[in-house]
Amino acid sequence: MRLYAAIVTQPTNQPKTTALQGLDKAKSKIEELEKKIDAAWQAITIRRQADPVFDEEQFVFLAPEYFFSNQQHAQDRFFSQNVKRYVIAKLAALAKKYPKLLIIPGTVLWTKNAYEETVQIGKRQMAAPLQNNQGRINRAKARIQESQKAFPKTNGFAQNRQDWTHSGPLNGLGLESSTNVQEKYLNDADYYQTRIAQNVAYVCLGQKIVKYHKVGNYKEVNGEQGTIVFEPGKLRGRFKIGDVRYALEVCMDHALGVVTSDIGGSDDQPHVRIIVSDTTDNKPRTDDVVLLHSSTYKAGTYSTPNGPIQLKTDPVVLGGGCKLIHTKPVDPTLTLYTVQIDNKPHGINRKNTYVLSDTQLPEPKHVYAHMA
Repeated sequence: MRLYAAIVTQPTNQPKTTALQGLDKAKSKIEELEKKIDAAWQAITIRRQADPVFDEEQFVFLAPEYFFSNQQHAQDRFFSQNVKRYVIAKLAALAKKYPKLLIIPGTVLWTKNAYEETVQIGKRQMAAPLQNNQGRINRAKARIQESQKAFPKTNGFAQNRQDWTHSGPLNGLGLESSTNVQEKYLNDADYYQTRIAQNVAYVCLGQKIVKYHKVGNYKEVNGEQGTIVFEPGKLRGRFKIGDVRYALEVCMDHALGVVTSDIGGSDDQPHVRIIVSDTTDNKPRTDDVVLLHSSTYKAGTYSTPNGPIQLKTDPVVLGGGCKLIHTKPVDPTLTLYTVQIDNKPHGINRKNTYVLSDTQLPEPKHVYAHMA
């Protein structure tokens, strides 16, 4: 199988976009994404023409974590739910434009209210005293508990550490444990005007989009404005395209071993493991076929106040039966990698079925195609 992987490596908060916020920021990032995907597909087309094959092919585009975030420097990184819906509509349009290209454009940071501001009276919504959205609150509580139980620590860091899981007026007062503060913010969402934060990777292919919620929590809402509780995901980022098994992890998920913990045997081992991250070291398994990583920083040694650190964020790591046959820089932050995979040892037969299948990941509720 021939795999074409267009991978972005860049800091996600570019200087030219830091002054923008809300819908303006989202529009700017969509424009940037559109240009990169168009350039990637042109590079793929040129490569296919220069080196045509009778083997079957798949195509992947990856951008880093936090590609769609509001204002990181102002501790206001999360978009509103309406802006998130705009982004999804645009992603749907891009997926339809490039129907064979698997697009995972990093992640989208967004929040939704844990409370209701209006009531439905007949066909009209009327303003009302704030009241809890109990369905959202119950789901957030369940996911928090499941995540902390499954992955309580990584590298010595507790996932329920104070100030990583929530922000708000009770922070730093030492009144209660982190878990209790989270529950208080959710139980009294109407009083604290609590928002539920999510870090979501949207997986787009042709007519279908599914969403993967980041499981691992590393400073997800650290220092954010307002009262926010982070809601982790609980589902593994597994899906197939034809016979090719994919696995997706977002940054700390890879450090936690979210996918590795779920592998049942050789028949369940992903052929293509994907990481989108702010920065995390590659930790490939010995039986990985291909690992693809879109990070904010290139692999190398960097100076820090605590001394030099070495980042292992190589965009492509190959296992057995694979060969990197071509590398093409498309722009300063985007590179196209062409990988040849030996089909037989990995049980790959159907490759050209460009449909997402065999996944538990849900589809977004709101894909406003008329906005795209």
